[in-house]
Amino acid sequence: MPLSDLSDPRTEQLLRSPLELVVCQVRHEQNMAAVDPKRALAVRKTLGDLYPVMEEAHGQELTVTAGPEGLQARGAFSGGWRLQSRDRAWAVSIMPEFFSIETSNYQHWDDFKSRVHDLTEAVAKHIEPTLENRLGLRYVNRIVQPEVAAPSEWRRWLDLSLLGLAVSTVFSEHINSSQQVIELAADVDVRVGLRHGFFRDLENDRKWTYVLDYDCFRTRGQEFSALDIDDGLEQLHTLILTCFQASITEEMYDYFRGVGTLDE
Repeated sequence: MPLSDLSDPRTEQLLRSPLELVVCQVRHEQNMAAVDPKRALAVRKTLGDLYPVMEEAHGQELTVTAGPEGLQARGAFSGGWRLQSRDRAWAVSIMPEFFSIETSNYQHWDDFKSRVHDLTEAVAKHIEPTLENRLGLRYVNRIVQPEVAAPSEWRRWLDLSLLGLAVSTVFSEHINSSQQVIELAADVDVRVGLRHGFFRDLENDRKWTYVLDYDCFRTRGQEFSALDIDDGLEQLHTLILTCFQASITEEMYDYFRGVGTLDE
């Protein structure tokens, strides 16, 4: 069954959300207009006072070629701009081949979607890209609560299919960390990359931490359209919610939405 055919996910706001980072990126053809500070300033002005801090940004594209001398790596630097909120919780990047928005202070979908829409409209007006090559939405969840004393205890909170050797009677007590990367096909041109695993967090008293990182994207190569990006973003958001809710137990979902308890 395609992921897109699964039942609609729940969309209520989670009071104990484990979200650590949310990113939306739109890749387009190389457009050096993004380097022009006047155009970047025009984008910032169009967005109002949300991102008053403006800094130059630099990226590097690495190309590897094979020849008589073996593998050769050549790097090309490209400049652009980074706009940030005063508290640095929100950041917008405007680069020759993409623009993006990210936040470590995600509140709810309507707010994030509105910010992406406004940014897309501003880029369309002042940078004028022609092609949309890739639309991506990424949600990084860092689960530190409820606490567990051993990886096997996540069987109460996470779908068993994710845990693998963590629930093995032989290996469980010897595992220090685990990471896995999976790509799911949601549609002809839509994929969901899932990076997940656990480790002892050295910055948090060595507590066990589980990361669920969903990178949902479409690669279509079509005319740049703010309206179509809005529609595509809704599809990607629905897919991420579907995958997230399939990754956790009902008890975990109740805990995240603020109605569950940790009592046995």
